[in-house]
Amino acid sequence: MPAPRDPVPVLNVSGEDIPSHAVVEPTGERVDGAMCVRKPTRNGFRGVWVNGDGVIPAGKAGQATRHPGVVVLVDGSPELGEEWGARAGSWKLHDVGGGGFIINDDAPYDGRVNAIRYGVRDVDPSGSGSGTDSDGDGTADRRLVGYNYDVSCSGGVLTKTRQPIYQFLGSGLSSYGGWQTVGAIGCCECDSDPADGGPTGGGGGGGTSLDNVPCDDCFGVGKAHPSPSEPDVPADLTVTWTDLSQSKVFEHDDGTYDWQADGSGLTGALGGLINMTVTLCTGSPPTGYQLTMNYTDNTKDATIDLTMISCDPIMLVGEGAQGRVVVTE
Repeated sequence: MPAPRDPVPVLNVSGEDIPSHAVVEPTGERVDGAMCVRKPTRNGFRGVWVNGDGVIPAGKAGQATRHPGVVVLVDGSPELGEEWGARAGSWKLHDVGGGGFIINDDAPYDGRVNAIRYGVRDVDPSGSGSGTDSDGDGTADRRLVGYNYDVSCSGGVLTKTRQPIYQFLGSGLSSYGGWQTVGAIGCCECDSDPADGGPTGGGGGGGTSLDNVPCDDCFGVGKAHPSPSEPDVPADLTVTWTDLSQSKVFEHDDGTYDWQADGSGLTGALGGLINMTVTLCTGSPPTGYQLTMNYTDNTKDATIDLTMISCDPIMLVGEGAQGRVVVTE
């Protein structure tokens, strides 16, 4: 079997000069043995190649590479281990939530980074989904193992973002995808007001207001302690202390009918926490939402009343001694 040719002869049919180390998309057509290439037309498309060290003028021939290790143009400042990809209409890699280029540099130099290409697609968190088997060993290359989460409040909008965490099967090494917005609710000003349990102000984008959404409207009339066994009730909730830039994932406990977490990994004003509980639809009739925080020094114990500003996705806000608290699914 003949060895694969690399670099590959290409013909620039984009109508523009192709910069050095640019991402190029093959059209599938060849002219005099050279593959025709253009500016990428699809976000995250993994079949792109990378131009070499020289500029390829419009209508002229050059060379591109399909090697796993590349120097490539980027738009922005990706972090080591993040996964970036091609974006339609650009010669550069972008943070498009995937795309197969794992950043292998601490910081760009002259708008370029070292990157490693993986021609795979994602596998579901259980590992049971199908994935591309690049090395022919009968297993998928990587699987999604979880997310990093962040919640921010700016301009009257609470926004939740997440960053996928992948594990490469066999090596056990991890990589990170780009941050993705998974929920944004126009609710309020971003100044906190302990008197009403969260940020102040009236309605924002999408017609959603800070008014508390009753348990009856979220989970059904008279429903106490909703459970993940029911529709639209999450197994996990993420609590974020926005003023402290710290967060913790709470898991549902079927025995106590609430969501619980310990204090491991929390520091500063949150140091010394033993356990915490988020309870939905407390009281009789069930109307309340609460976060309970228990410390080794029990004089610091606190219960924070939460305001449900959205049921789908779930988003609650509150205010305690540690500042604003945001609870999201």
